[in-house]
Amino acid sequence: MEIYSRKIICTNLLFTFLSYFFGTIVIYSLNSIAGIFYAIFCILTIFLSLKLRCTYCFYYGKRCGFGFGILSKVFFSQGESKEFNNPKNVIPVLLFSLVTSLLPLIVGVTLLIVNFSILHLVYFILYILFGVIPNFFIRSKSCAKCEQGKLGCPAYDKKFQ
Repeated sequence: MEIYSRKIICTNLLFTFLSYFFGTIVIYSLNSIAGIFYAIFCILTIFLSLKLRCTYCFYYGKRCGFGFGILSKVFFSQGESKEFNNPKNVIPVLLFSLVTSLLPLIVGVTLLIVNFSILHLVYFILYILFGVIPNFFIRSKSCAKCEQGKLGCPAYDKKFQ
């Protein structure tokens, strides 16, 4: 059974929050209120993941690759593991996660086209460097060792089957 080290958890959490931070900055540079709403949306995405994914996961109450297994136990009671792949749990989290990932990309490209500035370019590059690129490495490394993936996970199935 894989229990992830604190180093892996902290690294994964750091890049997750850097992604949200730089995504918020990109959107905030378009409109401050939109940036605040995006930050709130990121927080909602985390709690939605904790409720609809983590409570059904093998790592509920344990150290998963992102530390969310322990965090989910703080806020929510454990669900039945057979519900982990239920579309009513997977789809909302997937949609929220896609929005948190894609919105800064869309806004960043739009800002660069419509209202180019060096500052917008720097924010966009920081989002790509700290929010997008590391995510590919983090997910593949964490998923490869994940016990839940071996039990059944849509992300694991697409990467390792």
